[in-house]
Amino acid sequence: MLSRPLDTVVRNLEDACRWPLHYLGRDAIQARNECTMRMLRAEVSTAFSGICAPTVSMRMLGACLSNYQEERLALEYSSAIDLDSHCRDELSMLPDPPAHIYSNRLSFATADTMKILRQHSEFTLDILDEVFLKRPSVSLSVKCCLHADCARAHCMLKAGWIHVAGIPCQDWSSQGKKERLEGKGMVPLFCWIALRCRLLTPILVLENVHSFPFSLLAEYMPMYRFEEVILDNEALGHAVSRTRRYCLATLVSYCTLSRPLSQLPHELGRTRGASHTWRDYFLADDLELLAELGWSMNRKRSRSHSTRRPTAATLANPTAWEDSLVPWEWKHLSQCRAIEAGMVYTLSQTPERRQWSSRHVMQALIAGQHMLYNDEANRWATARECLAMQGFPVYPCMISAFFGNRQQFKLCSFNSMRSKFGLRPRCRSAVVHAAGNSMMLSAVGGVILWACAFVDIICGSVSVGAAVPAPLSLPALSASVGVRKRRRRAPAEPLNLRESLTPSDSTNVHCTPSKSGSADALSLVSVSSTPCDSCASSSVSWPSTPSDSCASSSVSDSASPAFDMMFSAICARKRARILRDS
Repeated sequence: MLSRPLDTVVRNLEDACRWPLHYLGRDAIQARNECTMRMLRAEVSTAFSGICAPTVSMRMLGACLSNYQEERLALEYSSAIDLDSHCRDELSMLPDPPAHIYSNRLSFATADTMKILRQHSEFTLDILDEVFLKRPSVSLSVKCCLHADCARAHCMLKAGWIHVAGIPCQDWSSQGKKERLEGKGMVPLFCWIALRCRLLTPILVLENVHSFPFSLLAEYMPMYRFEEVILDNEALGHAVSRTRRYCLATLVSYCTLSRPLSQLPHELGRTRGASHTWRDYFLADDLELLAELGWSMNRKRSRSHSTRRPTAATLANPTAWEDSLVPWEWKHLSQCRAIEAGMVYTLSQTPERRQWSSRHVMQALIAGQHMLYNDEANRWATARECLAMQGFPVYPCMISAFFGNRQQFKLCSFNSMRSKFGLRPRCRSAVVHAAGNSMMLSAVGGVILWACAFVDIICGSVSVGAAVPAPLSLPALSASVGVRKRRRRAPAEPLNLRESLTPSDSTNVHCTPSKSGSADALSLVSVSSTPCDSCASSSVSWPSTPSDSCASSSVSDSASPAFDMMFSAICARKRARILRDS
């Protein structure tokens, strides 16, 4: 760790990538040395996981804490839940993949609960409260995707130490339907609440749009104490705007937050220098640009439709990119240019929404962004550039800025080739959607670090000090209850970023029809001039090797022995309160 923080002014993309060093170099963080042990031994779970910005940020923080020695990283990722199959593929490719990956929050609902849900066409808060929180409504033993072919087909959902969730925001976003409490996202949200009330994870890190009322969760989860903060990427020194409300919930009677979360922007914030703008994120080389342009030209409605693969001469044509747009994209681009030229436009949005950048700061990325058109460069952002805008280290300059002259290793799933995992090549539309839906790494990483540094462990009314590590990480406790130790991994081979991000063993890219009827191909790999025949296939080959944490379908729904030992009294009291009316 640093003896002092880095410069608080972000002057370029390299400075922006060094956010873990800046955070860990702050005096307030260094004074809480116990966060080092918690970060290296934390057991984390996620829901609404996406491409898992939380664990990538934890891995980057852990790398700095462990002096960049990968073999010393010990992140225990117990479970992830996401409905998107492309995101589940990325989760399985993480350097520290989850032990269990689930496809649907509602898969944890019992048969009786699903039967009651089918009887209703509309759901009010009172109905959802009756269905999920005033009766036994969820099971913790559910089949996961990784062990679907295992004879012991059901896996246990564990409480863990930290749970991170990006709660669905479509009903609350200014770009969504604004249905709020009447939206379709309320059903999976209440199912998630029922699971959290059942598991009683000590720390919850939650994220949503700034208009989301976390007071709603506090009403139905009285066993937690909630603290909120609104974070904007600009306050953290980045040139991409994204205002989100973060919430840190701690389990009452077990842990407490010694320093308010509202102090995070002041303590960890940085200033964006005038030299750091959205232009720093347009880093694609010719190979990546040719792949992106080839995808666009191959669309049937493209104004320059062609099945031929573009060449370097095509890139030299200053109008090649705008010529390849479909009619509605060209219409939106022309209208945006007429209002304000020289910006980055979100082409999926009508010009009336005014979704474009300022002269220096990019507008917020959204799931349905489709294309971010850079009018200065007269091209749109590639899929990989969209990932970079959310802080994912996917370019050599970003990797080098983080590691310096130390040996590099993989930080996220996008540092690996899918062919090594037996998965289909990435789809451009899926990556752009996931990037727009992701959390910013430095924002969620700062909140998780704040939890590790300033959450104090208490037992009843007696404080035992903040230096107590995560409950499931206590060496003596693990030995007494027979918790299986994590096997030490062999040192990883040096990261070959070029090989990882631009695999040469794939000649075709799977294409997915978009809303306009076009086909999307990913810019991270080479493209074929014609779509492959297996585009219609949606099957994914999941590993079938059973893990030691698999449980038979007859096992009782309980947390791990270590968790029961530490929290038996709390669990009994809280669960009795929740199930009192059942």
